Amino acid sequence: MKEFCIFAVGNICYHSDHNLYIKSMENAVVQQIRKMITRSKFGEIVFVSSFPQYDVEYVTKLLAIFEKEGLVTRIAKGVYVKARKTRHLYDLEKLMQTHTQNWLLMI
Repeated sequence: MKEFCIFAVGNICYHSDHNLYIKSMENAVVQQIRKMITRSKFGEIVFVSSFPQYDVEYVTKLLAIFEKEGLVTRIAKGVYVKARKTRHLYDLEKLMQTHTQNWLLMI
């Protein structure tokens, strides 16, 4: 009985391996942005442009997901705040929206 040995030079990459690599990279970016937000202080304002190394649309989608999770609160288009949840949260959001709108009108 003869045995055959096959030698390959370079990397053999299957399509599913590439997709797995892409997914792991995306998860790393999500975790990195999440970590930056969770380590920030309460009341700190986060802009979509706070992450210039990433695509604006991607960061916008991530911040929208984080808003649904309760990590940040949206106060204007592209502007989020890490707010502490209290029973008076609605008043805080209303106050911050008014404050942000006035601030944007001054610019």
